[in-house]
Amino acid sequence: MHGDKIIHSIVADGIKLSSVEDQAEALEDDYETLATPQDDPSFDQDYYDEILRDNTWLYYIITGSNDGNPVTADEVMCALKALHKNKAADSDSLVAEHLINAKSDVVPALTHLLNAVRIHKYIPETLKSGYILSMPKKGKDPKNPAGHRGITITSVLSKILEAVFKNRHEETALPMQENLQFGFTQGYSPLMAALVVTEAIGEAKRLNRILNIVSVDVRKAF
Repeated sequence: MHGDKIIHSIVADGIKLSSVEDQAEALEDDYETLATPQDDPSFDQDYYDEILRDNTWLYYIITGSNDGNPVTADEVMCALKALHKNKAADSDSLVAEHLINAKSDVVPALTHLLNAVRIHKYIPETLKSGYILSMPKKGKDPKNPAGHRGITITSVLSKILEAVFKNRHEETALPMQENLQFGFTQGYSPLMAALVVTEAIGEAKRLNRILNIVSVDVRKAF
């Protein structure tokens, strides 16, 4: 569907695909290409190495904090209450309401599971998987796979894991985060970033100085 219209075919590599199976395969190939790391000679190797160092540093920071404290039932219950309701079912046909309504049975089991994850520092593959819903982007050609946005429906259980460990490690990680990082940070929004840019433009005009602004094209990420 695209608005009120039904899209009967898409075109991939110049080939018109009409069957649901062929369309799904073409979209899958497109999403797989986007998700596969590319080795491009134009990439900044120094920046890439810096990102790898940051990831390693963050891993040791997170695994080292609160490591001796078992996950409690109260933490799991708090994460359950924060789940968004009326959402699509995951690949196991589970929704948040299943866990919430069965909390007396679910909380002890989840507490045991999360403590196993904490102790062994291993997340089961089932908690890291999901399925993708392909949605046409507004203003883009719906017959072109590149004109679709993939929305991943992840495991409801993984959301519990994420919430518990996020709450545990936020106090450790946030103070070390770049103070101009506005995205994916509670209490911040892109509007704040826009304000900083607007103020910088105004200051440059007032002082009659040149201001260079770099805008990164991340359309494939969305």
